[in-house]
Amino acid sequence: MRAAETAGLRVGVVTKAELHQATTRWAQGGVAAALSGDPEETDLHLSDTLAAGVGLCDIEAVRVLVDEGPGRVHDLIALGALFDRDAEGRLELAREGGHSVPRVVHAGGAATGAEIDASGST
Repeated sequence: MRAAETAGLRVGVVTKAELHQATTRWAQGGVAAALSGDPEETDLHLSDTLAAGVGLCDIEAVRVLVDEGPGRVHDLIALGALFDRDAEGRLELAREGGHSVPRVVHAGGAATGAEIDASGST
């Protein structure tokens, strides 16, 4: 999407089937990100992810995931993704398997993939 915004660039999407059949739209789970901006929360997210991966994770890849995750959530919001919010307008964070603290955002309960798909195609 960023490449498409750069002057003079054309972007193509390659898929085995039609775009509306891609798996993103069917994803029910949320997006985990250490959204507080606290480096200790980011380190805890790293630790939780590595523990859940039981030795199968690439540590550098997980570091990129936890460092860039909050920015990508905010990018999705800027593109129009409507994540679930509480009565005060704050993002609702859920605690799910593998996470020691609430850090998972959802859209429409279990419709996160459809929301991300819709916000990315606008």
